[in-house]
Amino acid sequence: LQRKLRVVACAVSSPAADSQTEIQIK
Repeated sequence: LQRKLRVVACAVSSPAADSQTEIQIK
């Protein structure tokens, strides 16, 4: 759950980083 929250925070911080984090999770 903590990781998901961090990803959400990153996505809110910058949409570009969101795609990068999504790839890392996958």
